[in-house]
Amino acid sequence: MYMTPRSIIGFLLLALFLSLLFLAAGPYWAMSRLGTAFTTGDTEALERRIAMESVRDSLIQDLVYATVGADTPSPDDPPSERFRFILARQAAETAVNALVTHQALGTLARGIRPDRAVPRARRTTTYVPATDAFDNADTAFIDLSTFEAVFRAQDGSPIRFVFRRSGLSWILTEVRLR
Repeated sequence: MYMTPRSIIGFLLLALFLSLLFLAAGPYWAMSRLGTAFTTGDTEALERRIAMESVRDSLIQDLVYATVGADTPSPDDPPSERFRFILARQAAETAVNALVTHQALGTLARGIRPDRAVPRARRTTTYVPATDAFDNADTAFIDLSTFEAVFRAQDGSPIRFVFRRSGLSWILTEVRLR
């Protein structure tokens, strides 16, 4: 079967269009599948779609930064500041490793900060149904292999979910609280 140059160009343009459509829709589809996995509690799907070690590392960095005001100690810091950094890092690692689970990430994906997930006697918390995971996020491509979904928590602070391309799929690699 002989194809004319016009039909070859049309076929190539269609392939290019479908590739761009797949590129643009990929992270949204990944967010939808991850939200469904949070809702149904499908741990196998969550393990495939979340790089937990990377997520935990990003949360540890944010907690250390919130505590000490820097990601790493400076060589010029006095020993007391370096010791403070070491203590903050150890406390953050212990807390994150104990508390960051798939269920906790599902809570964050609904825009509820962890300290607001359990109501206290004098404070009421507005609960968002699990089906709303990722629904209120502002999304943007950072580059062709990085995608970000940003929520505003109930107190107005940002919660950032960073997805990175892994082959043809997208995986949650970071959660940032700043």
